[in-house]
Amino acid sequence: MRSVATILCGCPLSRLRRIRALLPCLLLLPLAVQAQQAAPAPLIAPFTPIPPLMYLDAEGGRSGFFTALAEEVAREVDLPLAFLDVPDPPSVTAAQVSGRTQIVAGITRIAPMAASHVYSDVVATDRLRYAALVENIGLLEQGPVTAKRIGIVPPTPGSSDPELARNTPVPYANVEAALFGLLTGEVDALLLPPPAVFRMARDAGIDGRIAFGGRTVREVTRHVALHQSRADLLPAVNAAIARLEARGVLEDLRRRFSIEVPPPEPEVLRVLIADAPPYGILGADGSVSGYAADLFRTLAARASLRFEFVPVPLEGYFTPDPASHFDVIPFVLASAELSPGLDLTLPIDSAQLEILVREEDTALTDWQDLAGARVGSFPDTVSIARERGFAAEMRAYDSAEALARALRQGEIAAIMEVGHTLAGEGLTERFRSIGGPEFTVDNVVGLRPGLGTARERLNAVIPGYLLSEDYAALRQHYFSDPVFWTAARLYYALAGAVASLCLLTAYQLRERQRQRQRAFAQQERELLREQAHARELTALVRQLEQANREQAEFTYAISHDLKSPANTIGLLIDVLAEEGGLDAEARDLLADMARTNNHMRQLVDDVLTYSRLVGEEMAIEEVDLTALVEGICGDLKSAIDPAGARLEIGRLPVIRGNRMQLRMLFQNLISNAVKFRRPDRAPRITLRSRSGPEGVSITLADNGIGIPEQHRHKVFGLFQRLHDQTTYEGTGLGLTICKRVMSKHGGDIRIGPGIDGGTAFTLTFPGGPP
Repeated sequence: MRSVATILCGCPLSRLRRIRALLPCLLLLPLAVQAQQAAPAPLIAPFTPIPPLMYLDAEGGRSGFFTALAEEVAREVDLPLAFLDVPDPPSVTAAQVSGRTQIVAGITRIAPMAASHVYSDVVATDRLRYAALVENIGLLEQGPVTAKRIGIVPPTPGSSDPELARNTPVPYANVEAALFGLLTGEVDALLLPPPAVFRMARDAGIDGRIAFGGRTVREVTRHVALHQSRADLLPAVNAAIARLEARGVLEDLRRRFSIEVPPPEPEVLRVLIADAPPYGILGADGSVSGYAADLFRTLAARASLRFEFVPVPLEGYFTPDPASHFDVIPFVLASAELSPGLDLTLPIDSAQLEILVREEDTALTDWQDLAGARVGSFPDTVSIARERGFAAEMRAYDSAEALARALRQGEIAAIMEVGHTLAGEGLTERFRSIGGPEFTVDNVVGLRPGLGTARERLNAVIPGYLLSEDYAALRQHYFSDPVFWTAARLYYALAGAVASLCLLTAYQLRERQRQRQRAFAQQERELLREQAHARELTALVRQLEQANREQAEFTYAISHDLKSPANTIGLLIDVLAEEGGLDAEARDLLADMARTNNHMRQLVDDVLTYSRLVGEEMAIEEVDLTALVEGICGDLKSAIDPAGARLEIGRLPVIRGNRMQLRMLFQNLISNAVKFRRPDRAPRITLRSRSGPEGVSITLADNGIGIPEQHRHKVFGLFQRLHDQTTYEGTGLGLTICKRVMSKHGGDIRIGPGIDGGTAFTLTFPGGPP
């Protein structure tokens, strides 16, 4: 073969010139080929909302089993992935058959795509079984299913099964409508892919009512489907699936998107616990104690749940391995980042965030000075801080010792503590508190999917336990909180517990109603496309309205009925007091009983007032606050004059609001200023107003006993008191009612220093005078 030089030497001059002109193009040709090879054609996948296979998440991003699996496979085979939006599920099949899209990851084998597609190895298996209400599932396990009304959604698997010939099939347009039909009794059971039914029931919060039973009608495998135009990728895709399965990625995707229905509730729940005093304490002898362990132990006993503790390392507690087959995490922060895929109970505990710094860091006097600085905390607290938008660089540590060491060595500028996290390690004495963000965090019990019944049983006992003496004793044991529910106050505790339970029950009912309303609103958006279901949606709205009315009537009736025994007790005390022959000790006892009974009456009245403020609609009008306050002072004359109180009332504005609620607000604040006075001086109370860009501000200041700064965030909570009943009477609801009134008016109430160590309340109403 001749060399290039030989060829060039034998060519005429004109030909050499042409070849020389082509040389740059010949040199660039390999680069063009390489560039073409470096940018392979992307895989195109179809997308349309079909939860849990494909859907848009809360941030508007694409999610679902199909979407996530396609992204993982494309990453493994080193190809770019693009999505083509299509309007509905039939369009997914049409796009694939036509070749406009080339990959559907996680689909079952369907006839329309048989001739134009190749399928990968199995990525999941659907076992088609009947779904029914929990109380009816036994009827499906007594033999062949016959003479039943069976809901189906053509053309999903099961909609043409021969077993339907022995029953009455009832077709629905989608899974949501079929599940609604099961709940309302239109059908006895559903024959649909269990993952779709379970995911829909879980999203609606009714997974505890649905069970799967009967024989397995059919097993359907899921695969990655490739259009014939990309069939050459099948070996690489199968290799990618094997790697994803080996690394546990496929199992995590199946679990996260409920492709495989989780196992039912076991007889004995596996409950994770870590050695993290005072919340979890693992003894050398295998014993388990601590605040979280003892709290869950009591809740499980009240809910009749059997369980066993499974010790894990602390890092394994925050991010447990699904392969450990755990059932319950007994104490976690209610955080979307920390608990993906977990079902959460009602709050069992709440705590205030606090920032700790070194004693020598005198320049740091306020937590807001930490914007942009490094702040350390435990992993769960770091997640909460990020979710709430805390403006600092958060770093996670696994122990209190590691946090303390990082702060002492200057690795971080401060520690964020939740509740008594560091108190259990005895470390708070080494550092100084500079307050914390004005929000609390809730702790809950986290359960894996499939434990809806256990979740509802725990939710049923949590409110009652939080009001019990057992809970107060538990907190005192681990956190040394002062005991309020003493035996001497048993009568008061009983009445207060009943009233509080009514309030919490109303709150729980309202929250459940809101959850159901959100779930049904989602169903409504889907069902509106099908005019055939307009009748069911109208009925649903009526049921919700009726439930709201019944809830309001229930709260009023319970609070009202509590007055009757209190009034009867008061009459009996009066009759006993009028009887002759009673010694001094007996009369003192009757006087104590009368004071306690009067306090219970006031508590019931305050609870009723607060429950009305929670839900009632306000009648808005123009209110002259000067005239309103003067009228209140006249009503309180019997308390003001004996105390020698001096009121200085400036010119107050006219604002738009509810007259009755505003009167309640100012009456509570003025009466508190008179009641909480110093014994060595007469009360002095001032009311001043000013207008600013935030609206109208009214400050009520007094020279009373004051509220310590570290307790100011507590006084607006339900039943929060800083003094015992013998020193200052009250129910602990007055300032809670004030905060609710301000919230109903779109305003705010804040506490600051008053006159000579007293207290000042600043009320800010939005807008300006009318």
